[in-house]
Amino acid sequence: MPTLFVSDLDGTLLNKEDSLSEKTIETIHKLQEDGMCFTYATARSFSSAGKVAAGLVPSVPVVLYNGATILDAATGKVLKHTGFSLEESEVLQRVFTRINLCPLVYAYVAGEEKVSYIASDCNEGMEYYLEKRRGDKRLRPVDDTPELYEGEHFYYACIGEKEKLAPVYEVLQKDERFRVTFQQEIYRPEYWLEIMPATVSKANAILFLKELYGFDRIVSFGDSVNDIPMFEISDACYAVSNGADVLKELATEVIESNDADGVANWLSYHWQEQRMLSGMLYDVGDKLLADRRRLAHRLSKDYNDTYEEQEERREAILKELLPNSSLHIYLQGPIQFDYGTYTIFGSGCYANFNLTILDEGPVRIGKNVFFGPNCTLATPMHPLVADERWFRTRSNGEIYDWETSRPITVGDGCWIASNVTICGGVTIGENTVIGAGSVVTKDIPAGVLAAGNPCRVIREITEDDRILPESIRWKDTV
Repeated sequence: MPTLFVSDLDGTLLNKEDSLSEKTIETIHKLQEDGMCFTYATARSFSSAGKVAAGLVPSVPVVLYNGATILDAATGKVLKHTGFSLEESEVLQRVFTRINLCPLVYAYVAGEEKVSYIASDCNEGMEYYLEKRRGDKRLRPVDDTPELYEGEHFYYACIGEKEKLAPVYEVLQKDERFRVTFQQEIYRPEYWLEIMPATVSKANAILFLKELYGFDRIVSFGDSVNDIPMFEISDACYAVSNGADVLKELATEVIESNDADGVANWLSYHWQEQRMLSGMLYDVGDKLLADRRRLAHRLSKDYNDTYEEQEERREAILKELLPNSSLHIYLQGPIQFDYGTYTIFGSGCYANFNLTILDEGPVRIGKNVFFGPNCTLATPMHPLVADERWFRTRSNGEIYDWETSRPITVGDGCWIASNVTICGGVTIGENTVIGAGSVVTKDIPAGVLAAGNPCRVIREITEDDRILPESIRWKDTV
């Protein structure tokens, strides 16, 4: 279950000097050598991104032009490219002409990637952009409008004052054929209006990579509004402290700023955790993991020491222990979690006495799932060879060992009867019943009764298994 780590460039991975610090380059290079799958997603072209991110060679193809192009940075090969239809280009040209707006037109002209612009109609913001890219072979100054719109277009950028561009944004954002972003340039007064085909986004490009390479998790980093779609499809997302407020509200957590190497520091500090969640061999004695286990163990004990009528106290403990879960659940207790934060309960779940969840790997429990007494969900995997399993001692006296983990998923509406053990790597389909005393070592499909050690399907659950009269079947259900 590998994880793909994706970072925006400007304002996120790059510092205020539009470059990567030595620390960031060294950290990412070291982690990639240790198995991290990393790439960046940017509005820049590969020519531009390659210069500012010099020294960094992502292990996964990069996302360019906010998702219009996906390219292998090592070979320069384009894996996927999305452009405007002729009709869409003509619609946009009419809009630009009507308000006397001359955009930067990104297109393939005679088979070559070009950025066309009318040289005599450049404002201060455009001149700044062009000066920063002096010598770029893509730049194509033209004399008139017909020349400007030659080629196969895939991206438009309008640079200028907010007051002039805002009305265009208001019109185009309502058109379902286009994806439009409007934001102020980082560290500059001018605004950028960027127009792409509706299917183009960082999010769609990342989902393409996820399917292509078989990634199970996405962890993303960003700073701006054009990173919102990327955050929405991520399993975890982190906004740098210098980022937009709207992005911070969506983020799993706000991390250090781009100038403080926020992304590199987070990756370095959380690397063993991410190895654990990705199913890779990880160091159990890692400080972050040890601290989180101790917290979960303490919160589990605090919960077990409460009485059932202490509802507010119980809810407060679960809110801290299970921050990613619905609060509309009932856990009888005693309970025991190794981390809690890596377990997700859907609403309407119930667990009887002695629920144990060792959530070194992600545990996802759907809605309306019932657990009988003494159920265990165990994601950790110890080495089979004895001497690889033994505890080890660091030079400072700390004890540690090596493990892996595999995720567990329990679908909506399942009933897991008493004394059931679910092993790592198992998915149980929705509305399935697992009989008492079962040991589930392999996937179980949806809608069946299964039991045994090892657990096997006995039969399908059918309408003949209903016992409630139709008059009360759906009464008062939540």
